Amino acid sequence: MSPSEVLNAAADARDNAALLGADRAEIPRGQSAWVVREWWEGLTADQRQAYLTAYPSEIGALNGIPAIARDHANRTRLDQYIAQMQANADALYGTPGGPIYDESYEPARKLHSKLEDRNLYLLGFNPDFGHTTRDAPSSPSATPTPPPTYPRWSPA
Repeated sequence: MSPSEVLNAAADARDNAALLGADRAEIPRGQSAWVVREWWEGLTADQRQAYLTAYPSEIGALNGIPAIARDHANRTRLDQYIAQMQANADALYGTPGGPIYDESYEPARKLHSKLEDRNLYLLGFNPDFGHTTRDAPSSPSATPTPPPTYPRWSPA
């Protein structure tokens, strides 16, 4: 996808999220992993997908979201960041589709390549502060246990 297509898809996802009941204000920022997990498990599959697509920065940063979902959200955010930087470089240098002249986001491009070359979960991505990756099993059936999740807590 071109940078403009990536950015347009992100804008469309935000515009359509409310139709599926995905409201940014409902994201439990600053809550414990247990609260976040309960919230996530209470969403429908369509709502989860809407949150992942429309609000990847917020969902990718939440402890309590399953690792696979956080990875999806953070990869989406990484793609959006690279597309935004490419669009900025194109506007600044006037070379749409040409080589990238702005090296300030080279670490993000290297991370993107690293994720394609290795089987990793991207559990955190913030263009200003870095990223967190974890080794992932080669396939869900290659490991006898599911990906890590946070324990449920219930009052006695």
